[in-house]
Amino acid sequence: MIIPIEDWNRIKEKYSGLEDEINDGLYQLSKEQEKSIDIALDAMSNGEEISHKSVMEETREKYPQLFKNR
Repeated sequence: MIIPIEDWNRIKEKYSGLEDEINDGLYQLSKEQEKSIDIALDAMSNGEEISHKSVMEETREKYPQLFKNR
């Protein structure tokens, strides 16, 4: 997930200690997650962004059971 730095700073202020937990390794990404993020960042650099709406529509189609209560 990519968020504006201002939002990240507000999150860190609200949840003091979060950055320490991250730095202590409590929230480690798997190699697969790192690879997915790298692919997404490369796509964004090449102007290949996908809208949130498109992602949600595709996800609802592919995994309708996750949205049955909505």
